[in-house]
Amino acid sequence: LMNCLTIEKSINSLKALGIDITEEDHNLSLALGGLNKGLSPINLLEGYTVLQNYGEKTNLRFVNKILDSNKRIVYSANPITEKVCDSESAYLVTDMLMKAVKAGTASNLQGLNYQIASKTGTNYVNGKTLDLYNIAYTSNRLVFTWLGDADNFGLENLSSSFHATNINKKIFDTIYSNSSPADFVIPETIVEAEIDLLEHKLNHKVVLATEDTADIYKLKTKFKSNHLPVETSSIYNEPNVDFELTISTKGIEIATIVKEIYEYKIEKVADDTTFELVNFTNKNGEFKFLDEKVFPYEKISYKLIATNKYTNKTFIAEEKTIYPKKYLLSQVRNQEKIYNINTKKRWYV
Repeated sequence: LMNCLTIEKSINSLKALGIDITEEDHNLSLALGGLNKGLSPINLLEGYTVLQNYGEKTNLRFVNKILDSNKRIVYSANPITEKVCDSESAYLVTDMLMKAVKAGTASNLQGLNYQIASKTGTNYVNGKTLDLYNIAYTSNRLVFTWLGDADNFGLENLSSSFHATNINKKIFDTIYSNSSPADFVIPETIVEAEIDLLEHKLNHKVVLATEDTADIYKLKTKFKSNHLPVETSSIYNEPNVDFELTISTKGIEIATIVKEIYEYKIEKVADDTTFELVNFTNKNGEFKFLDEKVFPYEKISYKLIATNKYTNKTFIAEEKTIYPKKYLLSQVRNQEKIYNINTKKRWYV
C-alpha cells in the first residue's frame, strides 16, 4: 500500500502525526515501522490520539493542573489540539483496529463487552525479540503497554499478541469495573456497501456486489461516501462463447476468446456420434484447438460450452456445422485443374 501511495506521501502523513522521520527512513521498510531512531511511547500515543479523537492530535501531558493550598490553579497544562486528518479516515482505521480485536493479533481483548480498537507490535532484531507492545483504546481511554529491557538482552517465550495484550485487558477491566465506555461515533459521511470479494481476488478491483454475487463472496464494509465504488462486478457477465471454424488439409481448427474464470468444453457430433473433444481452462486470451480426426466424416457439428468455475452457471454457443469430405473432394478437384490429368498422378480420399 505504501508503494502505491508513494513513500513521500506516507512520510507526510507520519510527520502530521508528530512522528520524526530521518533520511535513512525513506524506504518501504517504513511500512513495518522500520525507523532508524525509533519512537518513544509518548510519540506513539500522541499518534494514536488522532485515531481516537477523529483526526485531532493532542499533545500529551502527565500533569493536568496544580493547585495551591487555597485550591487556586498555579499551573494548567492547556493541551493543544491540531486537526491533522479528516474524521472519516481516522474512524476507518479505528474500524480496522476493532477487527484486529475480533479476529487478529489483539484477540485476547475479545472478552471485553464494549468497543475497543487495538494494535500489537514486535521489534525483532538479529534473532532476538527486543520490544513487545500493545496499544488499545476505547472512545475515552488510550492505553499503551510495553515489555522490554534496558540492556536489550531480549525477551524469551513472550509475544505481543498474548502477554502485552493480556496486561492491557487487565488494565481495562480495572478502568471499567463499574462502567462501560460509549461506542465510537460513526461520522455521518461513512456509508456501508457490499463489495465482491471474487472480483477483488481475481482482478484486484474493489467493486460493488450484484445479485449474481454468491453470499460467500459478499463483504459488507465501510467507505467514505465520496469514495464509494460505483462499478459493479463484471465477472458474472455472460462470456463470449462465439467460436470460429477453419478447415484445411490438416483438419479443423477451432478458435475462440476465453476468460480465466470459465471452464470450457468442446463437443462434436460426427455422423450422429457425440464426442467430448476437449476440456480446458485457460487464461484470458485466444484459444485454438486443431481437430485432426475429421476426414472420415461427411458432416461434423461443434458446440462450445463455458461454465463459470465459481457460480457453475453454464453458457452454450450456437452449434456450427462443417462438411470435411466435401471440402477434401474440392481440394482434389482443384489439384486436377492444376495438373494434367493424363499424367500418372493419383489422389485418394
